Amino acid sequence: MSDTTNDCTASRDAVITTRMREDDSDGGERNDRRLPGEPPRQHEAAPRTKDTAMALSASERISKLLEELRPQRKALLAIIDFCREERSSSQIDEMLAPLLVWRQSVYTNVNLRSMLESAGALTWHANDDAPEYELDECGALVIPSAVNDVVGTWTATPAGIAALEAADPFGELVNALEQDASNTNAYVRILRLCADNARSITDINAAMGDSALDAAALVGNLEDVEAIEWRGGWATTDLGMRYLDRVA
Repeated sequence: MSDTTNDCTASRDAVITTRMREDDSDGGERNDRRLPGEPPRQHEAAPRTKDTAMALSASERISKLLEELRPQRKALLAIIDFCREERSSSQIDEMLAPLLVWRQSVYTNVNLRSMLESAGALTWHANDDAPEYELDECGALVIPSAVNDVVGTWTATPAGIAALEAADPFGELVNALEQDASNTNAYVRILRLCADNARSITDINAAMGDSALDAAALVGNLEDVEAIEWRGGWATTDLGMRYLDRVA
């Protein structure tokens, strides 16, 4: 195999590809123009075949995504809410920055937008004046060094807005903690402890005294329902503060 062939193969391996996307009656018509600089939209929460995904309505796909990516649900819903108006990718990134500053995740902002689009919660609109891109001699797409937001914008679909408005994180928090009523006092102690300053698990264990309760497990339960989050230490969220007000 010649050096030229090897170079072309490597180039094609690195190319940003596009794929045709079918019309989605729930999520609006999708077009197959891709935001330059974003990878192919194939980063799913879990492997799914096209037939399996398309067998679900947009509302079902969105619900499934929010459940599968529960640790990212706050960010996913924030994106949908923010995109009630047309937004560029950089605007979304700027909005998400405060939410994700402490959050460690394998998912990038590009992944989150991609999965919301695949689920039918977001629609991508390519601008008419978006630049055209050429292929090099190996068939690879040539991306200009200066890529900016003139290429298009994102908007939430009706199905995405419906999912946002149906979401009830506080109701889920209350229901989950009520189902674990034997630990209510422990949950309240942890939330109060973490309400003023971020605390380490060592701090929380010490505050629990000689309790036989597994503080780490309780913190995990509170994190699952967005009552507590990591900010360099465990800190009570706005939802957690609402719960404290409710039980005061």
